[in-house]
Amino acid sequence: MSDPHVYTLHGGVNVKFPHKAYPSQTAMMSKIVTSISKSQNALLESPTGSGKTLAMLCAALAWQQHAQRAKTHEEGNSCPKIYFCTRTHKQVTQIIRELRKTAYQGVQMMILSSRDFTCIHPKVKKMSKKSEKCFELRNPKIQKYLVKT
Repeated sequence: MSDPHVYTLHGGVNVKFPHKAYPSQTAMMSKIVTSISKSQNALLESPTGSGKTLAMLCAALAWQQHAQRAKTHEEGNSCPKIYFCTRTHKQVTQIIRELRKTAYQGVQMMILSSRDFTCIHPKVKKMSKKSEKCFELRNPKIQKYLVKT
């Protein structure tokens, strides 16, 4: 990643963006940081391909870093966690790909997904009813009746 462009937004939050942001991205980042800072909801929309994902990631994670630095001076306060929710697994992949382009790529991340998409058990991942088989393998009452192969 090349040197990021830095945009100073609401409350002195410095957003590191991987390239020069489009005006719509700058506006979106500003609204996101302002909304989060004021604990408000925001409903933002922008056309496909306008860089929403990258703007959302950079703005939210910049705010989180800013808040963490501010919280280090206060005892016992932790910074809020950020959750990105998507409708499809393809969108999860897109968020990860976009995150890797940013200065925030080192943040801890966890992906919550269905067993149908993320099962790694060698036998179960080939089956059509992964959730049922996984339940059987984890349930000791059912497991004693299963035939070992």
